[in-house]
Amino acid sequence: MSLQKTMDNQKKEPDDWRKNKTLQDCMLYMLQNEIMCDVTFRVGESRRMIKAHKNILASRSRVFHTMFEGSLPEKGEISIPDIDEDTFSNLLLFVYDDDVLISNKNVDSLLYAGDKYMLSTVMSKCSAFLISTAKSADAVVTLSTARKFHLEDLQTESLKYIEENTAECLSSIHAVELNSQCVQLILESEYLSCSETDVCIFFMKWIENQCRLQVSACREKYFSNEVSHSLLLTTDEILGVFRCHHGEDCSPFSSNPRCPRGPNQQGETKYIYRHTSVSSGWRSSAANALVFKSNRSIWLKGCIIFGPVSSVSESHSKFTFELTDKSTNSICHEVLDMQSGTSLNETRGITLTKPIILNAESQYTIIIRDIKPSTYYGSNCKSVCTEENITITFENSTKSACGTDTSKGQIAGIMFSI
Repeated sequence: MSLQKTMDNQKKEPDDWRKNKTLQDCMLYMLQNEIMCDVTFRVGESRRMIKAHKNILASRSRVFHTMFEGSLPEKGEISIPDIDEDTFSNLLLFVYDDDVLISNKNVDSLLYAGDKYMLSTVMSKCSAFLISTAKSADAVVTLSTARKFHLEDLQTESLKYIEENTAECLSSIHAVELNSQCVQLILESEYLSCSETDVCIFFMKWIENQCRLQVSACREKYFSNEVSHSLLLTTDEILGVFRCHHGEDCSPFSSNPRCPRGPNQQGETKYIYRHTSVSSGWRSSAANALVFKSNRSIWLKGCIIFGPVSSVSESHSKFTFELTDKSTNSICHEVLDMQSGTSLNETRGITLTKPIILNAESQYTIIIRDIKPSTYYGSNCKSVCTEENITITFENSTKSACGTDTSKGQIAGIMFSI
C-alpha cells in the first residue's frame, strides 16, 4: 500500500473515542453525542428534543422498562411536559453516570422527577442534600418537601428541629404556606418549645391563608377574643374549651401540657432563691405551698427545697411535687427524690422529668408534700425575686398546711430557663 493511500485511510477513520474510557464514560459520550440513540423525548414547555437509549433507561428504572416493554409500549416521540429540560438532562446524567447535580434551585424538581421514574438513589441524594436546611428556620419548607415525597428520615429531622426551635420556625414566612398535613403534624407534637398562645397565634395566621383546621386549647383571653369569633369551631367545641378553662375534663381537649424534647433544650438553667437566711429544725410531712407568677414566659425545670439536717435512708428521701394552675388543675404531679438533687449549700435543686411552659403573668401553685426527715428552712424570705430580667412574685397559698409562706418555709425557690 502506498504512503499516500495509507494517509488517506487515516483521514477517513476517526479517532477511537472509546480509548482509555470507562464504561460509564463511553455510555455518557454516546448520550451526549446521540450515538445509536433509539428513543426521543420532547421535554418541558419548549418541547426540546432529547435523545437516549431504551436499554440504558430500562436498566435503571422500572418505569422506563414498563414504558418500552410493557403491554402498551410507547411508540414514536415521547412527550414529557411536566419536567423541565434541565432537570430531565440532569436525571439522564444520573442514569448514565451515577452523578447528579443538586442545588437549592433544582432539588424540588429533581425529587419530582426521581419520584416519577422511581429512582430511589436520586431521592436519597436529594434528601441528604436537604438535611442541612432541616436544621434551620427553613425546616418548615423541608418538612413540607419531605412529607410530599415520603422521605421519612428527612421528615423526622425537620420535625425535630421545629420542636426544638418552634418559635423561630413558626415565625418563618414559609410557615403559613404549609399544607394541612404538615400543620397537623406540628400541632399534634407533644414537644413544641413555645407557649400554647404562640401556637394558636401561628394557627390563626395560617388559617387566614389556608381556610379551616381544628384548633386545640389556647389561653382563655386570646381564645375568647379571637378564636371563638372566627367560625373555626363548632358551638359544642367552643363550649368544650370554655369548660376546660374552668377545670372540667372535656374530650377531645388534652389537659397535659406540651414539653420540649429534653430538659436542656431551652437554654441555661437559672435559679431563683427567695430566702436570705437559713435555720434548722423544720419537720412536717403536710403540704408546703406557695403561689407564684413570672413577668415573662419561662420553662419550669425543677424546684429548690431545703435538704435534710442529717443523712436519711432512701425510703425517707422521697417526697411529692405538684404544680397547679389558677383553676387548681394539676399540671404536674411527681414523686421526687431529694437525694438525686444537686446540693446547693443547705438546699437541693430537684429536676423535673419534663420541663413545663409557664405563661407570663399567670398564677401557679407549687405544693411539696411528704417530706419525712427534719430539714433546714428559709427565713427572712423575699416575695419578689429577680434574675436576669425575670421577676418571680411569690404569694401565700391556702393549700399550705405547715407554715410555709412568703416570709419563711421549706420551699427555697425554683429552677427555670427562658
